[in-house]
Amino acid sequence: MHRFTADEYKPNMGNIGTSFLCHNLEVGGKNFVMALYGLSGLKSYLSLNTALYRGAQGAMLVYDITNRESFETAKFFLWHLREHHDGAVVMLLGEKSDLEVRRAVATAEAEAFSQEEDLYFMEASALESTNVQEAFLKLLSVMIAKAEREDPSIMAAPPTVEPGKRPGKKGCQVC
Repeated sequence: MHRFTADEYKPNMGNIGTSFLCHNLEVGGKNFVMALYGLSGLKSYLSLNTALYRGAQGAMLVYDITNRESFETAKFFLWHLREHHDGAVVMLLGEKSDLEVRRAVATAEAEAFSQEEDLYFMEASALESTNVQEAFLKLLSVMIAKAEREDPSIMAAPPTVEPGKRPGKKGCQVC
């Protein structure tokens, strides 16, 4: 997440608990704010994770290509995500693709799993800044396309408020 939001590499910056970042993006001439939660891969945080991803429109399950256990944990979290929120677009992302010589999970295996489970799949390297932006943009693009299919008016222009006039009170909407 840090490479994506700040475009810098910080080694050994793992999650303990959760982290939260917002990132502004422009896709198709429209501005979006991605609320990014880095959820720990520890099963002891399951109840917290459940609360955070309940309304998520997308999820990126990240595993370390040099660590088979992290791949198995990503599979578990996919099951858990679908158990509690089955509507999200999901991407499986293999991280540390720069460490090919230490690979413990074959690309073909992760691709096959992704196809079986209807996931989007990529591999990336924060160190080399390879496919990091592309992975987040792909996930966001698919989320936008899904939202447009489900409700075509969702991408309509927001209402215009003229200077000096206050919009009518119709409640609060949070995206």
